[in-house]
Amino acid sequence: MHTKLALSGIIACALAATATTTTAVAAGPAATGGGYACTHNPNSSVRIRANAGTNYRILGGVPNGRYVTVRGSKYGTDGNLWYRVSYGRITGWARYDYIC
Repeated sequence: MHTKLALSGIIACALAATATTTTAVAAGPAATGGGYACTHNPNSSVRIRANAGTNYRILGGVPNGRYVTVRGSKYGTDGNLWYRVSYGRITGWARYDYIC
């Protein structure tokens, strides 16, 4: 009886140790490094905001195709992932799907 219990405990531990979970990761560059401003219109700019969310003040814009430095990331008030970016003298937040 003890052998059966011990064996089932070992199997349960082995199963728990091999169980894996999957986490969705947003597309885009790493949380630090760099990327390029990407818009649907080649003549437009990516808005840089004071914080992560569309309800925050616009600090400036990055022309399509220009390089930005990515300094970090967090989820914004809109539930989307935002990158903290620097472009020239502007440092603020841009939504992840506009940095590629």
